[in-house]
Parts: sequence; C-alpha cells; structure tokens
Amino acid sequence: PDSEEERRECLRFFRDSVDAVCEAAKQSPALEIQIEPLDYFAHKRMVLGSAREGVEISQELSQRHENFSLCLDTAHMRLNEENIVESMREGKDCLTDFHFCNPCVEKGHAHFGDNHLLFGPPGALSGDDVVDLMIEGNRVGLFVEERRPTVSFEILSSERLRGSDLLSHCREFFEEWWEKAGA
Repeated sequence: PDSEEERRECLRFFRDSVDAVCEAAKQSPALEIQIEPLDYFAHKRMVLGSAREGVEISQELSQRHENFSLCLDTAHMRLNEENIVESMREGKDCLTDFHFCNPCVEKGHAHFGDNHLLFGPPGALSGDDVVDLMIEGNRVGLFVEERRPTVSFEILSSERLRGSDLLSHCREFFEEWWEKAGA
C-alpha cells in the first residue's frame, strides 16, 4: 500500500479474510491457521509487517478460533527494527511457532533481507544473540512447560555447508546455545 491509511484498510481486510478462513478451516478435515508477520518496508514488503500488528490480530482472532495461531520470526522483527523481546512478551499467549533467522540489515549488501544466512556476519544475529533471546524468552514466559512453541532455525545451505553437514551444524549449535541459555 502507498499510504498509511491504505495500509490500515488492507490490514482490516486481511484480518477479516483470516477470520473467514479460520471459520472455514474448522470444517472436516479441520486445519490449523497461522500467520507470520513479515516486513513492510525493508525486504518482503508485505501488508502484515510488524510483530505488534500480528499480535493484535492474533489476540483478537484467537479469542474466536482455537485453530488460529501466530508465528514470529527474528529476521522480520530485525528488518522492521522492532524489539524482539518485547514482541515475544506481547505475543506469547497466541504464539505457537518461533523462528530464529539471521537477516542482513545492511541496505545495499548483496545479502540484504531475509535470506536465511548462517548466524553471524554479514547477518545481524550471532550465536550469542540467539542465546540472549533464548534466555529472554524464558524470562518473559515464552519457552515454558505450559506453552512450548515450535522453535525453528531457518538457514539455507551455502557453499560452506550443504545437506547433512548443514543439519549437523544446526543441531550442534542449537544444543550449544540451548545449554548456554540454561534451558
């Protein structure tokens, strides 16, 4: 959308559409519906861009639809220059999925955007950042027994790592980071 007013209208249409989809998805075979805010001014440039907007829509729709949930992604939140911890806190009650993804936030860089980089440069998230976010996620009540979102690491293969080597890398780093986080 070209203007903020048009964007708000698009968000209302989006919310109403997802509401209708959730209702239809309750029919057999029942489906789970999930939204993931992307970014609206950096890379993907979608209507549903901020985590806050996603949380607001999710809080409303999850009251009416048990088959509805929210996914948050660190790449999109970083690209939107949002506070990831605050977004986790605000969204925890309707969050079922959480993605750790390393975006490059340097405009003009060949890897700018949500390109699922290995953690570290040229991306904006290091392994230590992931550990800090895991600790904060525990602190704000996101990663607790009663509410365990599916946690994913979004990393594409690269010239350095492919196939089973990439999977081993991801598993080893996740285990190391989770241990460092004291989880």
